[in-house]
Amino acid sequence: MRVYYDRDADLNLIKAKKVAVIGYGSTESGGLVALKALSASEATSWPATCVGAVRDDLEVRIGNRFDEEVAAGETGEILVRPRMPYVISDGYYGLPEKALEARRNLWLHTGDLGYMETNERLHFVGRAREAIRVGGAFVPVEYLENLIRSLEEVVDCAVVGVPAELGDEEIRLFVQRRTPAELSADCVMSYLRAKVPKFMLPKSVEFLPAFPRSPGTLKIQKNKLVSL
Repeated sequence: MRVYYDRDADLNLIKAKKVAVIGYGSTESGGLVALKALSASEATSWPATCVGAVRDDLEVRIGNRFDEEVAAGETGEILVRPRMPYVISDGYYGLPEKALEARRNLWLHTGDLGYMETNERLHFVGRAREAIRVGGAFVPVEYLENLIRSLEEVVDCAVVGVPAELGDEEIRLFVQRRTPAELSADCVMSYLRAKVPKFMLPKSVEFLPAFPRSPGTLKIQKNKLVSL
């Protein structure tokens, strides 16, 4: 898949200082993989997950667990490789095994989840290591959590995967709410049903007065939630 973006047009917008610039990339991929400069009118309607078009010196594939390309709109791992020499990094210093794993099947495995539109715009939806697999499909945890946090009565939330009876995982959702009487599990589920496919719906919604957090970083300790 080869995708181009109009660099001259984007740079002119950037110089005019009338834009928001979005992008996606990593150190291993040689910087930005995709970029888009948005005009003031575009910035208000641009999809939150869309990071623009891929650089013309890179090839991007959205792959399944076998690194096979998935259909447009389907979520998978973002895989990258160069069209020209010396565009992306050659490996990790002193870690040849990690370099081989990250570049299996001649693709740089970013560890990120995304999808490609039919018009070849790239979307980033979260980290693969934080994803849950339900019925063979990836559930991007960060994306799902951000949807739930957009509810006014939600203080914070955490999505975790637990083993399902028939393999893979099922989703448990934990929510800290502002006013207990004003947000029910049914309200949360109704909200999600209108926004996500069925496989991304939680098996259960549980409310907590507060989350266990790591000292210093204050990150939610999801490993403690699994055993609740």
